[in-house]
Amino acid sequence: MTTTTTQPQPNHTTLPQLHFIIGIGRSGTTLINQILNANPHCLSTPETKFVMTFYSKYAHQTAINPDELFQDIRTYYHTLRKDKQIDIWKLNYTQLQQQLQQYKPLNYANACRLFLLNMYYLERSNDQVRCIADKNPSYVSYLPQLLQLFPDAKFIISLRDYRAVFNSSQQSKGNPIITPHRAPTPLARTF
Repeated sequence: MTTTTTQPQPNHTTLPQLHFIIGIGRSGTTLINQILNANPHCLSTPETKFVMTFYSKYAHQTAINPDELFQDIRTYYHTLRKDKQIDIWKLNYTQLQQQLQQYKPLNYANACRLFLLNMYYLERSNDQVRCIADKNPSYVSYLPQLLQLFPDAKFIISLRDYRAVFNSSQQSKGNPIITPHRAPTPLARTF
């Protein structure tokens, strides 16, 4: 028997604050993510890169067309289906589309919150969530943009001795280290 959790409809007073976990790859951001997710009032998301992917297209709009944004989200999600990590997102398309259309006026900061709240990768309801932590080590390169979009955001910066980072990357089956000066992905330039 499958049960479906229903999220309460968001309004201007209920969307939680968005914060960020940043640092270079292999520095412990995943551990911080897991620790925060132990608290039912915190949703710490996997690396979606959502905020910066659509930043240049939507961040400066005061009233976003929800249908256009939703179509971009669908395209983004299907483009990333080749990445095995995306399977943990479990994005609730129907609910996300409804919430994007109901939230008036829809700005990009709130669209980001709604997107992240509609991820069910923890197999729990997000109706108790009071804060969202977006874990993306590469966001260290985008601090000015993130602060412009989320002026009240807090940042958890994961630091680790460079020798331990190097050893960890050697043992992680060749996963690349994300450096602060790495260029945005081609997909981010698409939007």
